[in-house]
Amino acid sequence: MGTLSAKSYAPNKIHSLGYCSLVAALALLLPVLCLATEDSKAIRRDRGGSATAVPEMIRADLYAVVVGVSNYKDPKIPKLRVSDKDALDFAEFLKTQKELYRNIWLTILVNEEATSGEVKKHLFYKLRKAGKNDTVILFFSGHGADDPNIPGEFFFLTYDADPEYLEATAVNLTQMKFMHRLDSKRVVLVADTCHAGGFSIQGQKSLEPALEKFISQFNQSEGKIVLTSSRTDEVSLESPDLGNSVFTHYLIKGLAGEADAARKGYVTLKEAYEYVYEKTKDATNGVQHPQLEGRLVGAFPISLNLSLGADVRFNEPSPERDQLASHRPSGATKPPAEAREPRPSDDLNELLKRAKKNDPKAQNDLGDLYFYGRGVPTDYTEAVKWYRKAADQGYARAQADLGDMYYSGKGVPKNYEQALEWYRRSAAQGYARGQADVGDLYYNGQGLPKDYGEALQWYRKAADQGYARAQQKIGDIYYHGHGVSKNYEQSVQWYQRAAD
Repeated sequence: MGTLSAKSYAPNKIHSLGYCSLVAALALLLPVLCLATEDSKAIRRDRGGSATAVPEMIRADLYAVVVGVSNYKDPKIPKLRVSDKDALDFAEFLKTQKELYRNIWLTILVNEEATSGEVKKHLFYKLRKAGKNDTVILFFSGHGADDPNIPGEFFFLTYDADPEYLEATAVNLTQMKFMHRLDSKRVVLVADTCHAGGFSIQGQKSLEPALEKFISQFNQSEGKIVLTSSRTDEVSLESPDLGNSVFTHYLIKGLAGEADAARKGYVTLKEAYEYVYEKTKDATNGVQHPQLEGRLVGAFPISLNLSLGADVRFNEPSPERDQLASHRPSGATKPPAEAREPRPSDDLNELLKRAKKNDPKAQNDLGDLYFYGRGVPTDYTEAVKWYRKAADQGYARAQADLGDMYYSGKGVPKNYEQALEWYRRSAAQGYARGQADVGDLYYNGQGLPKDYGEALQWYRKAADQGYARAQQKIGDIYYHGHGVSKNYEQSVQWYQRAAD
């Protein structure tokens, strides 16, 4: 990550199954934390006496495994500053939600306690105690990496991970075999991970990056949502000033109630995502963009806004109610959230007005909204249209974004030559991400012959501006000896610059 700079039973029904922690820069899965219908509501009265509707929930148990690793056994793996604290703080937040559950079974693994064997023991065996109505939450914070020997596989680096033997010493988050063994229909995986460790021979824009494969597999799993701390080509940042990684800091604040702008007493997944997206993007000056993938059904409330003293009415689990919540008769209730087209907000209408007046920043921002489906349906073709309008005016960020669309084949046919053209235009203006993007294409040999020397030159241009991903890629080049002699000392120095 970069920087912006034992067992006991507690009387409060929070049961500690172990004590350790872990944070990975990868992805966050948030399945269904409660079963709610539009016509069954619990009523909470706030301090002013007004009534607020809170979704009625089936009260069951929570099983949570929270892992955070800042210090690693292998000295070649750069240390992180706050991943362990991220895990501890997230665990503390879960404890505040005890009103949602009959019992909370919480395992916390941090640093040397988060060994590969210990983490896998809980993932493959301990969590199988969870029933179908129980909720399972997994939180990973730390380094994530691809294994050069197994292309397309993404691993979370546990304390004792060996970069040369990740399959044997780390946790494979691409296959996720442990997920298929769980009876629970509500499984949440939160991953705040990044590739700053640099143990990958793949470019971060490979044909099928491991993280994208990870997200794709979850998209095929009904009822599960992926919330990642950043794009696949971005570095997730830590902030000593915040005391956490930027993403985790705002995720906890949002879930604790700040995302509940309407002060209705609970936070929905959409609200949490929009909150953490805006806060993380702003705090990192646009370097980091959390991602949400998957299928949302219903309002999807995920936490209580305890600052308002919210109460919830619970029902005991029943197969009939489970069936009602997941198989609604046609016309019986409002359609799921995914089937309803969001109405553009006043802010969106204002943005559209400025975009039509040829404001390049507004045009680029509008392209982002269509790309991410924020306030409007996701529409890559429309995103390309607005990116192009801004790019044609010489807006460097839009030129890089348009290059991304050609690179990925979203909204336009995949074309590496066109991607390179737009990346070069962006880079010519000194835009660091554009320079790093040109370096990526030389590094991977996409749209032109592979040339590590040329890639290194472009990465240096971006690295000299403090662009962490480029610094990490230079570390990769020296670590693997691509076009240069292997130099672990140089590699560590560049990784450290990316982390600082």
